[in-house]
Amino acid sequence: MEVSFVDKGLKIMLKRITIFYIMITVFIFGISMIWAPRYALAAVCGVIIALLSFISNTLAASYAVDKKGGNKFPIIIGFTIRVVLVSVIGLLFFLHNSYDVIAYMIGYSTNFFAMIFYGVSINCAEGK
Repeated sequence: MEVSFVDKGLKIMLKRITIFYIMITVFIFGISMIWAPRYALAAVCGVIIALLSFISNTLAASYAVDKKGGNKFPIIIGFTIRVVLVSVIGLLFFLHNSYDVIAYMIGYSTNFFAMIFYGVSINCAEGK
């Protein structure tokens, strides 16, 4: 099934960023298994939730912008669902072990690295 509101440039961006997230996930998993294997699952879960959150936000924003009249409802609903989902998962990790939530937050925070890597890759591709 082809999503009609996602243009070619957006598909390329999502594919590249997903590759960066996969690389970060492997790195986080490897580091976690060496230093703190007990927290590897929480850290990797944080990275995966960050990726899913980014993709859903990107698709909702693309849909809202491409619709005639600029309906912002998908952005608001998507934001609310993402915040609740991320918070509930963090709470579950906290209830299991209070230190798990720190590993989860570290994994979730790595989304900034994916964005930085993507920005640098664009800059290098353009020759700047």
